[in-house]
Amino acid sequence: MTTPAKNNWFVITGGPASGKTTLLAELHKKGHQIIPEAARWVVDRGMAKGLSVTEIRQDEARFQDVVLRRKLAVEARLDPAKRFFFDRGMHDTLAYLQAYDYELSRQTLQALKQSRYAKVFLLEPLPVFVKDYSRVESDEFPERIYHLLYEAYASYGMEPVLVPDLGIKKRVQFVLQNLD
Repeated sequence: MTTPAKNNWFVITGGPASGKTTLLAELHKKGHQIIPEAARWVVDRGMAKGLSVTEIRQDEARFQDVVLRRKLAVEARLDPAKRFFFDRGMHDTLAYLQAYDYELSRQTLQALKQSRYAKVFLLEPLPVFVKDYSRVESDEFPERIYHLLYEAYASYGMEPVLVPDLGIKKRVQFVLQNLD
């Protein structure tokens, strides 16, 4: 039996270019509070300092550590009673570290054990992988990370709800209808 989350926080996750940011933008338009993706925040901050995405992510283990620290800082400031939708959650770090064959630090393991969400929505990959300025992954990566994301959350007792490619309006409806 899994321990229920002591918060009202929901994770929207999936591989790169699976529609997470688009879905979250639509939820925001409907008045829901969203938490932007920590990894993109780290990339944007590095680029503002004149670094390229390749330079920012050249040490993937360090990059994931910075992302994890950002997630911890953000979650520490949030009211657990308020509903938030996260663009990726803490356990995405586990999936990404596994994808790159990195060991988990003590800090990562502690964060994974302590972090729980009311529900996790895993977006199924879209038929076309569209790259943007912050994506450095291969065309095969979205399918691989999709499975690792599922395992990462499920292994910590948060069985993801699979969100099919229904188009944006129906995806939003699907998520909102499956909050309980």
